[in-house]
Amino acid sequence: MDIKGTLKAEPTGALGAVRLSWQPIKDCIKYHVFFKKENNAYKKINTTHGLSVVVSGVDTSALCHFRVCGIKASGQSVTVGEADNSAMLKQVKFLTIGSYNLERLFDGTPRLTCDRTFRKYSPLSLFFPNPVPEGKLYDDIDLSKSAGEYLASTDADYLLIDFYSTAQSGLVKIGDSFVTGGKDFFDSECYKKNKEQAQIMPQILPEEVAKPLMDIFASRVLSRFTKDKIILVRFALPRYYAVGEHVRISGGNAQLDEYIRMLEELFIKAARPITVDISREYFGDYEASDGTQAVMEKFYFTRLAKILEDITRGGINAYYDDGEDINIKLDRILYYYNSVSARGFYNTLFEENSAASVIMMRTSREFISENREIIKAIMRRGFTSIKEVLDCCDLSSDREFIKTVNAIYAVECGDLGLSSYTAMMNVQNSCPNIRRPLKKLIADVLKKSLGEDIVVTDRNTAFMLKAAYDLLKGDTIQSVAQNAQMYLKLCAQTPVDVWGSCVSREPLNRSVNVCVNKYIFKNSPVWAFDKPINTDDGFFDHAELFGGEWRRRLTEEVFLRKAPEIIKGSIGKWIIVDFYDLCSQMARYRGGCFAVDNFVKRSPYFAQIHGEVELFSLDADKDRSLIMSAAERMAILLSEVYGDRIILNRVRLNTEYRDLDGNIKPLTDTAKRRDNAQSAITLCEEYFAKLTDCYVLDITKHCISDDSFILGGAHIAHYEEIYYLAAAAYVDYIVKERPPQRVFDKL
Repeated sequence: MDIKGTLKAEPTGALGAVRLSWQPIKDCIKYHVFFKKENNAYKKINTTHGLSVVVSGVDTSALCHFRVCGIKASGQSVTVGEADNSAMLKQVKFLTIGSYNLERLFDGTPRLTCDRTFRKYSPLSLFFPNPVPEGKLYDDIDLSKSAGEYLASTDADYLLIDFYSTAQSGLVKIGDSFVTGGKDFFDSECYKKNKEQAQIMPQILPEEVAKPLMDIFASRVLSRFTKDKIILVRFALPRYYAVGEHVRISGGNAQLDEYIRMLEELFIKAARPITVDISREYFGDYEASDGTQAVMEKFYFTRLAKILEDITRGGINAYYDDGEDINIKLDRILYYYNSVSARGFYNTLFEENSAASVIMMRTSREFISENREIIKAIMRRGFTSIKEVLDCCDLSSDREFIKTVNAIYAVECGDLGLSSYTAMMNVQNSCPNIRRPLKKLIADVLKKSLGEDIVVTDRNTAFMLKAAYDLLKGDTIQSVAQNAQMYLKLCAQTPVDVWGSCVSREPLNRSVNVCVNKYIFKNSPVWAFDKPINTDDGFFDHAELFGGEWRRRLTEEVFLRKAPEIIKGSIGKWIIVDFYDLCSQMARYRGGCFAVDNFVKRSPYFAQIHGEVELFSLDADKDRSLIMSAAERMAILLSEVYGDRIILNRVRLNTEYRDLDGNIKPLTDTAKRRDNAQSAITLCEEYFAKLTDCYVLDITKHCISDDSFILGGAHIAHYEEIYYLAAAAYVDYIVKERPPQRVFDKL
């Protein structure tokens, strides 16, 4: 067996010259030498029959990589080894003040090093001139007020700061001095001795208190560093967290964000530093965040390290905007793509008015990976529409790519004639994210010609797409209609409406015999029959305020109480309902109420109206008559429309979940909150079942939550996959057989 040699890279001769040497590999007759700089691709730069080579002109300000491959007589390539020039790099040192993110930033960055002496202290206290009583007795630069002496003697090249920890830790006033709050101080001997006179300041200081302290700090650091050697990393708490490749919603903290922003503005005004502002574009790392500090995802650190590299190479002395590195951006898109697509969080990765974003959103992770270089070229050109891509790019060398882009363009324009049936079928087979808008387009074409609603599903897409193209090529409406009706009789899935949540929708997505028709979501039956909520003119005009077009439509349905109207106009043959929404927080607004979730709370439209909103939760005892009245009104409506074709899906809120390692852990929701919510749900379920004598699925009680659930991970109403498969099988059986048995409670 061949033994791979060890590749060594050592400086030699002139500056930037590197000698690569390695051990021989059995049967290799020559060796290829490859080189790449930072994020670029490897390129072959030399071929030798020896066991060493000198590479000249290596950039000692950047991380460069070398690879050597041995070539056998048969042409087989064997990797000898890889090395880099990290030992040759001229290192740049940063004196850091701020959050743990600044410390973690320097992992794996050989050219950048840091001095962490000031890292955990608040800049508002660190250089405060008045000493702490007996502060000189403690081995702590904040208590002894010796930070100024250390600052004057540091050999750091730059000061790097963020104000996240400053906002979190707060200050403690002792005598005429301030010190940094937090666990370290409260465990210290200084606090124990001065506990009686120690005054814990409000975590969020008013500007008139913070400004003088910030001015002191800015003045001291400017005495050691020029403004172009001071870097402020602006910070905002993540709105989303990542657990590996899975993306989760975060509650956020708008008040703390606002305070951090105020501190940053005070420092910018006083010190005029170089500022970097990228944190809002990135997720937090859920597993690295320990509950005391939010730690950012790995791609944030990769980009921030690159930015610091750029800054240290000179020429930047104000606000820094790197335009985002395309390679890092694409790596991040590919890493999170499946989770973001499944949850519809497209705005977390993709930009509005970007042709490249539309192409990526409508295709797949595999498509992006296979066509990465073409997509990079489109991103660099900054095209805003698919038409610009088709008109301006020479894509003749990649026929499959151009066929896919043409198909996307046809769907975006609502014109199937812009693409062929074969191309459209190939694209929808390989690109799952184009299927939903394509099915809608097919249904619109058929309804316009045939005059009736046709439910287009994954199962019948191929046939219905062919029918739509037959109409385009001139086949008679009568012949197409006859073929469509014959197909539906033989192969159709039964259209089923859903009024509830993913607890009911996801089983239908796994069904064989049924498909989702209308989906009424976040439209709590408690409020669905009330008068419409009064809104200002133009309230629904801007989709982006609601987090996207579907969220805007959803909110409009909720505010205007459209659920009964949707039910009465539906072609669904059955309906499945669940009452999960009764455990949501509710909001009173202008005389009406609606259910909210974390997504709604973080939306721009909610930020505009939050001053008029009062949040509350339903209580099974206090709101008993309200809940029963809602069940009664819903029972009357659904019985009129569906008769006995109603399925109630009972919801049992979880207390435990299985994490990504397979360990079972308790969920963090308090028992009291869960019990109150469960009581309200159960009350509504039991009364609704009594009024309708409907079919009842009661199997959620057998399953815990699972953090691998792609639509949001561990949650009180997200279950193991076995639940969704079992519920799908039950729904198929009930719809097909209409059995006399009414309750199904075995898994």
